[in-house]
Amino acid sequence: MGYSEYRGVGVRRMTPMDEAWMILKRQTTLGEFHPDMPSPYGPVTMMRLHPTKDWYKQQKRFDPLPKNIHPPYESLIQTGLPTIDSDKETQDWEDDIRFAQESGAKMGRVIPFDLSKPGTWVAPYKGNITSDLGQNRKLIGMRIPVAETKGQFRNQGLIGEGAEAYIQQNIPPELLVSLPPTTEMNTENTWGDLAGTR
Repeated sequence: MGYSEYRGVGVRRMTPMDEAWMILKRQTTLGEFHPDMPSPYGPVTMMRLHPTKDWYKQQKRFDPLPKNIHPPYESLIQTGLPTIDSDKETQDWEDDIRFAQESGAKMGRVIPFDLSKPGTWVAPYKGNITSDLGQNRKLIGMRIPVAETKGQFRNQGLIGEGAEAYIQQNIPPELLVSLPPTTEMNTENTWGDLAGTR
């Protein structure tokens, strides 16, 4: 696999032979490259804003990259989307929700998640993602039936955030799809009756 220099940083790039071998090794489908393309795995049901290699390079805390992070966006075609352990900051956020509810605070429909097992944060397809889209992150979609997905789902996040889920299963690469940055997002898109834990 070859390397090139990009803004003074060595960036791994695939040679034509690498790309041919990747296609031969794992047959991709059109549905992995756009949500409107046909796929044997059904429609896109979930999405997430995923860090790229450049995003990881910009985070000083990720030098060197720890093992407990998601693979960068560029690697998902090979690795799929594995679950990872939650960091302390995320766990503290969920503990704050739980503490507030136990103290009698009205939290609406916000359900605290149990993050003791590895998982991945996602939103409903075309749901609301309040984060830095375009800041070296890209949208990735998942073609997997929500009702068959193991994890925790809530229709409302804290402080006006839209529906979200902490899915607790690995997603193989063939179920992932690149989403355009123009994907519409709406806080009204939720899990509906499928919210809960399974």
